Amino acid sequence: MSGKARHAVRMSNLLEKSHHVKIESIDDPTLINYLRLAEVILTPEPRKMSYYLTDLENSEEADKRMHEIEEERKKGNITKAQMIKMNEDNKKYDDIIRKKIEQYKKRQENNNQVRNIKPIKVTNPAAGTEEIYSSIKEFAEEYGYKPKSVSSAFFYQKANTIQFKGLIIQKLK
Repeated sequence: MSGKARHAVRMSNLLEKSHHVKIESIDDPTLINYLRLAEVILTPEPRKMSYYLTDLENSEEADKRMHEIEEERKKGNITKAQMIKMNEDNKKYDDIIRKKIEQYKKRQENNNQVRNIKPIKVTNPAAGTEEIYSSIKEFAEEYGYKPKSVSSAFFYQKANTIQFKGLIIQKLK
């Protein structure tokens, strides 16, 4: 049985009590959709949706659109559906990256607070100079020492003032 015949049988079953309606004369797609909806609502047995949609699809139009899509892909272009999917994926990726960047910035802020970077005063008794540096790292870079060796000297001597390679280093604050 073809799609149109099946469609006519369904509508005739639905309208069998209405003798004044000629089923063959219904060409309004809106009315057909409403009749199909009524059939779905009033039919007691559950059916798959494909049962109701089989004769509504237009295979010529579908083939034409598939041909257009194949031509676009041969040219190297992407379809609108692919573009929408890519944009959704990119948005999800951007959201993930933004969250990770925010987490990284928070972690960096927390690390800076934990380290509690303090300024230091360096006295060179041989030259008779005093200099104030914002951190041990800045001092170590200028004098060519490793920052870790200076901070470990403070750790092992457990004092705010140490003597390190002829220099007197004092933590301020």
